[in-house]
Amino acid sequence: MKDHPGTVSRSAFGFLSGTLLSRVSGLARDVSMAFFFGTSASIAAFLVALRFAILLRRIFGEGALLNGFIPHFERERSIDPKRGALFFRDVFFSMLVCLVVLIGAGELMLYQWIDSSPIIYLIMLILPGVLFVCLFGLCSGLLHCEKYFFLTGVAPVAYNVIWLSAVWVFRNDLPESVAIGLSLSITLAFFSQWLMTVPKTASFLFQHLSWRECLKARLFSLEIRKMFSSLSLGVLGVGAAQINTALDTIFARLSSLEGPAYLNYAIHLQQLPLALFGIAISSALLPPLSRAYQAEDKTLSCTLLNSAISNAMLFILPCTGGIFALGRVSVNLLFGRGDFTPLSTLHTTECLWGYGIGLAPMVLALLFAPAFYAKKDYWTPTLASLCSIALNLFLNFLFVCWFHFGSASLAYSTSIAALFNAALLYRHLPFKVSISTWKIGISSFIASAVAIIFDRVMIQDSFPRLFADQLIQFFTLFTIFSGFFILMNRKEIFAVLGKRT
Repeated sequence: MKDHPGTVSRSAFGFLSGTLLSRVSGLARDVSMAFFFGTSASIAAFLVALRFAILLRRIFGEGALLNGFIPHFERERSIDPKRGALFFRDVFFSMLVCLVVLIGAGELMLYQWIDSSPIIYLIMLILPGVLFVCLFGLCSGLLHCEKYFFLTGVAPVAYNVIWLSAVWVFRNDLPESVAIGLSLSITLAFFSQWLMTVPKTASFLFQHLSWRECLKARLFSLEIRKMFSSLSLGVLGVGAAQINTALDTIFARLSSLEGPAYLNYAIHLQQLPLALFGIAISSALLPPLSRAYQAEDKTLSCTLLNSAISNAMLFILPCTGGIFALGRVSVNLLFGRGDFTPLSTLHTTECLWGYGIGLAPMVLALLFAPAFYAKKDYWTPTLASLCSIALNLFLNFLFVCWFHFGSASLAYSTSIAALFNAALLYRHLPFKVSISTWKIGISSFIASAVAIIFDRVMIQDSFPRLFADQLIQFFTLFTIFSGFFILMNRKEIFAVLGKRT
């Protein structure tokens, strides 16, 4: 069947459905973390160590790996389906060897510094899980080409369940013991996530290869070396936002011991729409865009990208307005109890607002990047990412070390860098795209402004601790924000609903 914009939409909806389930389980995990552990220094140290594992997961396991693997795999499969299966087999075993060597070397290197900081020890405990993250990323790339998007979206539920279970197991331990226990559980969580993709991956291989052929791998063939070469550039191309977030945690630790925890809870809320409408659409876009480039169909390539941008912005712009209108009451509703104090709620909300500015640019960068990767241009997004990382590093140093601002300033610097990254990618796109979503943006801004004014004038208790009061605050502002937004976009919304029915 020929690819068209509907292909991307259906695939994105499958990925979004699975991702929604995984994000709900992740939210339950974060709520439990906030209730039992708050923003203590030991938990903040664990979150710093975890941030580096998440960085490696994003740039090696879920970002650059997919962008490097999919175009090469689609080319091999277009020649012969068996060649595609052989290519996947060889990549799997070659990557397995590389990862075992690199992780072993990393553990030895970190061991030399183990006494310098407790964070180093926690990173050592988490690092083995990167092996399973990367295997999950490779299997996800294969399953995306096979259009199994729901499975790859829902697989992180297993990861969240393991982590959530560990939170409850260690909830009464000393903070230092909790950090160690949670770090050990992360590797098991990553393994469980990869295990979710194994049955479908094995089913694909056995359709084209025998048992003996599956195990008879050719390590580091010429085609694999080409893919790894592309991957080495793609690492920075897709990981700018995650690299900037990792840098944020380091500077946040310099700002205050609890700073990384504030940023962690804030970025998880910001990443909910980012994952649902950014990563989902971007992941669904790359396989058909790669096939369009293989067929040298520039018209289809442009149509696919324009449709993906329009669909993403239709949801992302209202979510951006919602972050500012509902950010404070959302943070208080989700985390404002137990050891998560009103001061923690205030600082987390400020960080969420900072990240909210960069939500739309981050999504646009995710959607622009496949236009380069599909034609195997890894230099352009890499250079754009390097520039944005340098800008973020400069702003972090300026805000924290010079002006002595708090953790929220780091979220703003990440958003500024994301805007810069998206602008550079847009300027060098191989074809023109149209981003005509001004009406959605204006109506989102107005609805947000009305809700914020009502919040400042009518709501007196900023951070109630009773769940009923928190719920009333949230739904009051949510009703105002969504009511004004729907009123200003009723024709478009009724048109969408009419198409669905």
